[in-house]
Amino acid sequence: MVNFDKTASEIQILKNAIMSIQVGLQDLKIGTPARILSAVRNLHSGVLLLLKTRLVQLSPEKSDDVLLKQKIQPKLGAFGELSFVGSGDKTVDTEQLGERLKALGVAWIGSASRP
Repeated sequence: MVNFDKTASEIQILKNAIMSIQVGLQDLKIGTPARILSAVRNLHSGVLLLLKTRLVQLSPEKSDDVLLKQKIQPKLGAFGELSFVGSGDKTVDTEQLGERLKALGVAWIGSASRP
């Protein structure tokens, strides 16, 4: 079941996504070649952050945002049940992001160009 309660990490990622998109749109309005390049980078970053937010939403509760983290560790519960938790501070890179979204059946524009 998907948890739609906002976590601190989800809120922070959403704030960063919104900020990146806002800066990208401001750069686009300026319109100089350097600002257009900056706009593309910021808009791209904002979209990736929105997709990472989706991984946080799909991560089970008390898993330390397992789907967002690069490293995943197995964990045995008190009754021997197996679960996985996120490990470390690094989040998925672009390739891992695409792989996880595809495996979870999340449609996004980048998935159309990948097998």
